[in-house]
Amino acid sequence: MEDKPRAKQQILHLLKVQGAQTATTLAAQLQVSPMAVRQHLQTLQTEQQVTYQAERRALGRPVKLWQLTAVTAKLFPDSHADLTVKLLQDMQTVFGAEGLERLLVERTQRQVQTYRQRLSETLSKSNWHQQVGELSRLRSQEGYMAAVIEQADGSLLFVENPLSDLRCRPNLSTAV
Repeated sequence: MEDKPRAKQQILHLLKVQGAQTATTLAAQLQVSPMAVRQHLQTLQTEQQVTYQAERRALGRPVKLWQLTAVTAKLFPDSHADLTVKLLQDMQTVFGAEGLERLLVERTQRQVQTYRQRLSETLSKSNWHQQVGELSRLRSQEGYMAAVIEQADGSLLFVENPLSDLRCRPNLSTAV
């Protein structure tokens, strides 16, 4: 790991492709010492490119699961949102606004049905907080970057990051 910029890029790439990782896991993949990876992670954290969440394990101290921050988005171009917007615009052109609306209603109904099926076992075995957490996990698997934040009064705030979705809603013909 002599080339520090390259090493940092490799770490960022692994975190992008594989999600949150421990320094030890990253080190094994890069075939270097965990200490070398930790030093790079500390530098990347100072640059606000990575952050970590402590995760408790059955034994020992909690481990740090390192993950990318929003700052790194510019390092990994993603044209999925643009593709989605263009496809929706084309569907509106071909099928009209009513056809597009019917398509979106059908998609929504299918999603609700899927969630009901996948949550049915959770619903009978868990409390409200666990159910919302499971829905958040399902939505995150679909790319909605969902999270559940417990509020001071005990209520739950369900948050998603639907940036590409918001770009589509106001008016497809003028979406950017």
